[in-house]
Amino acid sequence: MLSGATQGALATTLHGAEGRAGWRWAFIINGVCTITVALAAFFLLPGYPERPNPLSRFYLKPRHIEIALARARRVSRKPQIGITLKDFFRCFTFWQLWAFGIAWPLAGNTVPSNFFNLWLKSLRNPDGTKTYSVAMLNYIPIAGQAVQLVAEVLFSGASDYFRKRLPFLLLHSAINITSLVIFIISPESRAIHFAGYFLNYVGAVSMIILMAWATENLQHEPQVRTMLFASGTVLAYVMSAFIPIAAFPAVEAPNWRIGSKLYLGFSIAATLIFFAIYYGLRWEARRMAKSETDDEVAGASDNNNEVTRIGNGEKAFG
Repeated sequence: MLSGATQGALATTLHGAEGRAGWRWAFIINGVCTITVALAAFFLLPGYPERPNPLSRFYLKPRHIEIALARARRVSRKPQIGITLKDFFRCFTFWQLWAFGIAWPLAGNTVPSNFFNLWLKSLRNPDGTKTYSVAMLNYIPIAGQAVQLVAEVLFSGASDYFRKRLPFLLLHSAINITSLVIFIISPESRAIHFAGYFLNYVGAVSMIILMAWATENLQHEPQVRTMLFASGTVLAYVMSAFIPIAAFPAVEAPNWRIGSKLYLGFSIAATLIFFAIYYGLRWEARRMAKSETDDEVAGASDNNNEVTRIGNGEKAFG
């Protein structure tokens, strides 16, 4: 949101300054901001409760760390530990790593709203002039990003409050698929197109819910959690770096041949994986419950045998 507002302002206030176009100034200032935030991360990111970032001590006090550790103990979450080569390969034997790691980029990267400004740029007035100025091309998508922010807070908050993940992921999928169908049909109505783009901004909320779902079901496997976050992030960035080049080339805007169709396929595939994860976790819970029951039965049987043996020994002694 800040980037869009900055670029919109630069397009009008710095255009022509020092012989540079406004969009060039936008790249320069965005680059400076990016480097600043990246450097600040070394001091602002807190690290893990067991291994806090020493550079964050200026705001992260010992009592804050103890609160985090107490919360982890309350839910019996194992602390983060290092990963050996053996542990690395062991992580890939967990089906949860594959399921969540694939669903993450598929569900979160199906957002053609990233190309909203290209569609806006193509719009024309009846006299053939452009409908929106360069500044407005940057300002209008801010409303969509605000929708995304509100949706992320509402979806993730409600998901945590009700302790349910699948229903909210399915609601996300329904909204996302609806927006993609609008893009594929490509109706004449600009209002419907706008609705499709603003709905599509909801498509990014799945990542937070998926990670919460994975974390609570892998709380006893810290190494698998670490590998999941790493692999999911890598896959998401790889997809967002290369797939849009083929799916949404700028020269085809705003009538992309395969873009929304491909993303619709991704979204449907992600929805199917959501169901697979849900039933897989139910199967896992039943298996663990059965294992615990079998252990209890075996323990009770051993105790009975011990009592019988002692009783027989007492009779023999008497």
